[in-house]
Amino acid sequence: MASNNRGRNRGRRRNDNTPLVNPHDENQSTNTRARSWLHVNCGSCHIYGAGGGIPSQFNIDKRLSEARSVDVEPTRGDFGITAAKILAAGDPYRSVVAYRMSTESAGHMPQIGSRLVDEKGVAMVMDWLMSMNVDSEASAIQKQADDAASNGSESAIVSLLQSTHSSLALMRIGLGQPGDSWLRSTVSQLAKQENDPFVRGLFEHWLAPDERRETLGADINPKAILSLAGDSLRGEELFFGSSQCFTCHELNGKGRAFGPDLIQSATRYNQEELLDQILNPSKTVAPEYRSVSITLEDDTEYSGLIREQTDKELVLVDTALNEHRIPKDKIFDRVDSNLSAMPEGLLATLTAQEAADLVSYLASLRP
Repeated sequence: MASNNRGRNRGRRRNDNTPLVNPHDENQSTNTRARSWLHVNCGSCHIYGAGGGIPSQFNIDKRLSEARSVDVEPTRGDFGITAAKILAAGDPYRSVVAYRMSTESAGHMPQIGSRLVDEKGVAMVMDWLMSMNVDSEASAIQKQADDAASNGSESAIVSLLQSTHSSLALMRIGLGQPGDSWLRSTVSQLAKQENDPFVRGLFEHWLAPDERRETLGADINPKAILSLAGDSLRGEELFFGSSQCFTCHELNGKGRAFGPDLIQSATRYNQEELLDQILNPSKTVAPEYRSVSITLEDDTEYSGLIREQTDKELVLVDTALNEHRIPKDKIFDRVDSNLSAMPEGLLATLTAQEAADLVSYLASLRP
């Protein structure tokens, strides 16, 4: 295996002189502030060789044009956003990063660490995305949200809450407002009644503490989940819905076959063991599901799973299920991770009952 440090020290691939700044220092450029926020909050996982299954890189010394994030389609869920991108230049409302930063519910990032929303950070990153381009659709949706807020129109707000895209535009107006402001209190109450879990979750942190769902959080007691009777039908809805499991696992012809075959897993493990696999995905990782990061001599980078390997080449599958045949003599740097491509903390935003339902569904897959 080639030296990891050698690959990371290749100066022509990096902005080595880019300093970190205080993201909330308005005397700094919006670009540097946003890149600094992403570096500190996301860069420890989204960096070359970190072991995650996502190829996007958010460390500040990575040129944005090479970060595989701007106007790139997400592979771990779109949260109901039409034409979603990881970072959509000119449209923060189509950017899954903006959604993940804004919600305390399913999909919240960073997954490890605080689950609180940094509203100043969200506003600043949204401003940065909007400044990248003039997107007429984003401007039109923002005007609708501005009009609904300024006119105090509940019907207009309900209309905006019908999509994640326009809900994000509505949220942007309320960022930084007092918790008892008309907009935040009205929107959060109306959103609570919506059927879409992504829209509901986006505004849940605007609710009073006693109105929020009691989720598992970071300190999960497996016995509390296993003591509950799970409903496999509700678990199936979660699997193909807000839990986003289907973005890496395929079942019944739906989803994406990036992760392991869950029917085989259900055959191999009982419910307690299935739950342990979810809570501790890197505890035992089969070699074929260990993430690999590769840099070629021409600076091309790949991340994914090794599906085949011979003396002369290897076949890598990335998270978009693209297959890359890579000659071994062209590899400059290779980093094999002991971590699973499945991240930790996936149950943190679920209730104990929802987790029990999900485990029940997985167990029901046993032939």
